[in-house]
Amino acid sequence: MSKLKATTLIDSGPPRVSGYRAYVLALALTAIALVVRLPLLAALAGIQPFATFYLSVALSAWWWGTRPSILAALGGLIAGIFFFLEPRLTFEAGSLLPIVVYLFFSTTFIALIRQARKSESASRANVRRVEATEGELQQRRALLDGLAASVLDGILIVSPDEKMIYANDQFQQMWKFPPDVLASNSDEVALKWAETQVADPQAFREGVARAYSDRETAIRGELRMKDGRVFDRYGAPVINKGVHYGWVWTFRDVTEHKQTEEALRESEEHLRTLFTREADTRQTLVLAMEAGHIGTFAWNVVEDRHVWSKETEQFFGYAPGEFSGTTESFLERVHPEDRDWLRKTLYSRFEKRQTAFSSQYRAQRPDGSVTWLSVRGRVDYSSPGVPGRVIGVMVDISAMKQSEEALDHARNQLASHAANLEVMVAERTAKLTETVHELEAFSYSLSHDMRAPLRAMKGFAQILESEYTTQLPPEACGYLKKISRAAGRLDQLIQDVLTYSHILRGQIELKPIDIDKLARQLIEENPALQPPKAVIAITSPCHPVLGHEAYLMQVLSNLVYNAVKFVRPGQLPEIRIWTETVGSEVHLFVKDNGIGIPKVAHERMFGMFQRYHSEKTYEGTGIGLTIVRKATERMGGQVSIESEPGQGSTFRVQLQKA
Repeated sequence: MSKLKATTLIDSGPPRVSGYRAYVLALALTAIALVVRLPLLAALAGIQPFATFYLSVALSAWWWGTRPSILAALGGLIAGIFFFLEPRLTFEAGSLLPIVVYLFFSTTFIALIRQARKSESASRANVRRVEATEGELQQRRALLDGLAASVLDGILIVSPDEKMIYANDQFQQMWKFPPDVLASNSDEVALKWAETQVADPQAFREGVARAYSDRETAIRGELRMKDGRVFDRYGAPVINKGVHYGWVWTFRDVTEHKQTEEALRESEEHLRTLFTREADTRQTLVLAMEAGHIGTFAWNVVEDRHVWSKETEQFFGYAPGEFSGTTESFLERVHPEDRDWLRKTLYSRFEKRQTAFSSQYRAQRPDGSVTWLSVRGRVDYSSPGVPGRVIGVMVDISAMKQSEEALDHARNQLASHAANLEVMVAERTAKLTETVHELEAFSYSLSHDMRAPLRAMKGFAQILESEYTTQLPPEACGYLKKISRAAGRLDQLIQDVLTYSHILRGQIELKPIDIDKLARQLIEENPALQPPKAVIAITSPCHPVLGHEAYLMQVLSNLVYNAVKFVRPGQLPEIRIWTETVGSEVHLFVKDNGIGIPKVAHERMFGMFQRYHSEKTYEGTGIGLTIVRKATERMGGQVSIESEPGQGSTFRVQLQKA
């Protein structure tokens, strides 16, 4: 609208007239000039007789054209000669000069003004054309912008010097360029950022380089993005009359289309597989029915017509083609004891509109042999309450019935054996209970009756050694020391056996145990495990486990005391305790710098009374590791060892995580 108003202002001015009216107006303008000049006659005193007529000539030339202006000039000439030229109506030399000057300037004014008028008209026409062109260009630009905004494709226009001069909203949304990349208007900057988004940056860059190197060939291909999207990219040069104006790139998101194609391809492959499987299944079914002697039947209830397979006819003892296909001929071969029941069952199903059915009955052949049949089928109803068709399969289960009879017989025998077994179990349980009581009595005897004489022997030997050393020969003193040590070893052995027995038979309830606290308690309560006798490092935090506190303390103390005991003479025991989580388990490690154990003896060391070193070298009962394994197993875990002679040992105790 603003451009239309500007054009109207440029075209405004005196209205153009044509024909005689232009001449009349020119003469009227000359008359006005004459009227204006008359009051100035006395003042000018005859000077410039044609002064006011120049304006009428100029205005006539500007407004109405060349001819009316010539008429105005002639009118002014006549009026000037008649009214203002001195001497009047003469053509002396003095009066000719103003006339010539007037005619010269009038002619010049007319020519210049007409030329200016033409230039002004041409300029105005050019302005109108430019404004019309600008309006058309703006209209086309608006249409192009609207078109670019309405399409689903992303559009990018690149200048010959590789500057981004246009990108629609779809392009920006598809590529999600950062604001600084778009603000740069640099195609090179945009390409570098785009390479971080595509799945194959090298192929992407090569495609762009190939397009820019050949300014006459379009390029098209797919772009796969890292986020899984797929773009159909098309780039074409813009060439007009041999001049290259840049490139236009379009991008279409074909992800859904590709996914649909892939789904369609998979669907076709799936259908092809299903068809193949169906054909195979049918063939397999036929072979299976033939191999398994499965018969089929179809009964048209309305027409009372039965169609049997070859196997079904054989079940009922019919030769091929002998079966008439009626219900009565079918029931004739059903065992007499099952015939009435089967007839009532069939029609009862029809009344109840049952669709699926299964039953078992006997078929009696003409030779008197009986076959047990298992039948499964389906009823199709042609109208409400009216059965139309019955189809199904049947199989000979005579062998199964014989097996059931044999199974019933075996079940009866098994029940008899079970009763006898219960009696035997009760008797053996009583004996086992008696044995357990005897073991408990033996354990009590070990704990009290047997340990008391040992303590007495050890006590008396120590008294003799301390009070009569000076009176006894050295050899007798040595014997007393041996007696004391032997009694101590036997007492320790009895204690270890009692501990093992208690772990073996004791009641156990697993609870969360803080290994860190338990290990530090063990060290604090035993001076033999503290510096300068030993250095024990605990790597905290130790993960809690599900276990029994007393059993776990027994495991830790046995492993730690073994680590302190089995070291080279003069070597300071160094022990490290830590845990690791492995899935739902916590692995407790006890590592020492001791003498180590050969790999061949690893498993044997967990056996009862097993020793690798002689008792003279390292004292012990050979039960400590047996107690460790049994206590760990009672807590639902397991124990293992990694060791080499001279390299120390690492014991691993695997328990459930708390």
